[in-house]
Amino acid sequence: MFFKKSFFIFIFSILVFSFECGGIFFSLDPAERARKHIKLALKEYKKAIKTKPSDVKLIEEYRKILESVIGETKAKVELALLFKEVGLEEESSRLLLELTLSKRVEALKYIEEKIKKAERVKERINLYSLALLLSPSNGLYWFNIGRLYLGLNNVEKGVECLEKAYICQVKEPSLFYYLGNAFIQKGDYEKAEFYLKEGLKVKEDVNLHKLLYTLYKKEGKIEYLVVEVLITRSESLGAIVVTILAITGALLAGGLAAYFTLDKVEKVVKTTENSWVKLLPIAIIIYGVVKLVRG
Repeated sequence: MFFKKSFFIFIFSILVFSFECGGIFFSLDPAERARKHIKLALKEYKKAIKTKPSDVKLIEEYRKILESVIGETKAKVELALLFKEVGLEEESSRLLLELTLSKRVEALKYIEEKIKKAERVKERINLYSLALLLSPSNGLYWFNIGRLYLGLNNVEKGVECLEKAYICQVKEPSLFYYLGNAFIQKGDYEKAEFYLKEGLKVKEDVNLHKLLYTLYKKEGKIEYLVVEVLITRSESLGAIVVTILAITGALLAGGLAAYFTLDKVEKVVKTTENSWVKLLPIAIIIYGVVKLVRG
């Protein structure tokens, strides 16, 4: 009984192995079988090169097979990626920089396709690095690779890439949020404030305002947001009413109004930490309502 069970398991294993290897034993289509063998050969060549990256003959054999299957430009991208994975940075860069302008466009298109399919973060970083070799002024490449580095907790590299994205005129609100948050973590409050305010010039973003408020508290200045006019379609009616009441109160509060500027960004009061100060916005609203009711 044991022998029969073992025999069936053995036969089943052979069938599974045959299927995974492309039907070597059962495929009746020689062309399909040949393609499967080539695919398997390329996979084994990659493994071999990772083991022996200095083997020039091995690399040349791999290159020739690649070019015959996917063409010269795509083959150079694959080889450049492989070189990058094994630490041959100079060889990787040289391969891509040899491409003509028209072939660089083709290479970039191929790299972008691979980025969409890539599942590992490290692979995506390597692909963006190759793309930036060919298109160093592409802000979105810098932005995306910067986010990936931050995801790996490599703050220094992430910030470096995100700042290049800023130089390349990327206007995504999340860019300024990432930079602001990174510089707050690093303790560079001046730069954090700069990027957050730059982001608010681009778009009134609630997350940027929240982070700016966090920054003000960390600086020890104790700056309180008294009125923040952010009327958007998604804002509730209650929030709009409170905003209007706050503005009305500020306008009717006489001398207190000197502390505010009503310019649809953040309205802050710089003062020392006192518990009564936290009630100031509410007091202004109540004062304004009372004035309106009494006429």
